[in-house]
Amino acid sequence: MLIILKISALYDMSICDRTKLTLQTQYFKQCQDAQTGLPAVGTVFPNLNGKIPCDRIVDEPDNYIERTFFSTAYSLKHRLSDNWTVHNRFRYATSRIYIEKAQ
Repeated sequence: MLIILKISALYDMSICDRTKLTLQTQYFKQCQDAQTGLPAVGTVFPNLNGKIPCDRIVDEPDNYIERTFFSTAYSLKHRLSDNWTVHNRFRYATSRIYIEKAQ
């Protein structure tokens, strides 16, 4: 199971002929089965007990991983003259990873 949700928005506006403001935000969420993977011996390298199929699930079927990412930013640019420009930027970002595993 794989569920992905991604929302992005960008808004550009000119406050006056010399000032420009850009606002940006992004939200990303992904939920998927938590598979820890298979060992190298038996899948890539030879094993005395035989080959392990790549589609083998070794974890509990209800295990999952949820990743969430959010960021917001702005950029303010003001042209003082033909030679001078003031540019201010700020960005905030946060992310979270939640893993649900049977014990």
